[in-house]
Amino acid sequence: MCIRDRVSTQSTGNIRPIAMSCCCICVSTAEVAIIEKCGKFDRLGSPGCNCLNPLLCETVAHTVSQRVELLSMRCETKTADDVFVDIGVQVNLKVEDPQKAYYQLQDPPNQIKAYVEDSVRAMVPSMKLDEVFERKDVVADRIKTDLRENLTNYGYTIVSALVTEVEPEQQVKQAMNRKNAAVRLRQAAVDESEAEKIRVVKVAEANADAAALAGSGVARQRKEIVDGLRDAVKEFGESVEGTSSREVMNIVLMTQYFDTLKEIGAGGRCSTIFVPTAPSSVGNASNDFMQSMLNANLQSNAVLGQ
Repeated sequence: MCIRDRVSTQSTGNIRPIAMSCCCICVSTAEVAIIEKCGKFDRLGSPGCNCLNPLLCETVAHTVSQRVELLSMRCETKTADDVFVDIGVQVNLKVEDPQKAYYQLQDPPNQIKAYVEDSVRAMVPSMKLDEVFERKDVVADRIKTDLRENLTNYGYTIVSALVTEVEPEQQVKQAMNRKNAAVRLRQAAVDESEAEKIRVVKVAEANADAAALAGSGVARQRKEIVDGLRDAVKEFGESVEGTSSREVMNIVLMTQYFDTLKEIGAGGRCSTIFVPTAPSSVGNASNDFMQSMLNANLQSNAVLGQ
């Protein structure tokens, strides 16, 4: 915007009008105007309204933003194990000295990219592929340090440098995925085998415990039966005089025999069985049992006698 005024000055008694020009420019917030006079840097224009004098050839050469800018770039390089990778880098930078930033760098984005590529290719080739993935922060710190050393003299401040992506070739990625899958399958097979082993061991332990408990129960059952028979024989002999222990045992065995037949007949899922039902069979069974015991005692005495 230009403003023209008439200024009256007195010269030799006459009034002579003089035309003067003034131009105003508006600079946005977070920006700085580069003002030149006759093609030479004169001053910086701060945010707000700035007045220029066209008669002195004052012009705005450029406006420089002082916001934090983001530069995204990709660098291709090779690792120590001969794998080509494409590394994505993002640099956050800010202009601190607009005069140096405007006059000393011709193409800031490409020049900064050149510094980044040089830093990446100086460090990544000394690292293996796995190290590049694991130590991205080290690569980022190296980039930030190198940029800060080189760009400070040009009026830039490096806020941060981030390695956001490490992309190997597609065949290398597929090979890494297959390797990882094989390792996981092998570990899964080992875990499955261990689980099966534990299951078998636990089943065997459970069976052993069950058998031990069953044997203990049977032993206690038989002991109670023997104790009961002994008490029954003793009480029967005391109550009925002249009765021998053998006769009492025959009576007890016959009673158990009939109780067994009763339980078999009362069962809903029993099968048909044929057993001798004569009462004399109980005595025969008792005689056979007693004879077996006597034979066993005779054989035992013969062995001890030898």
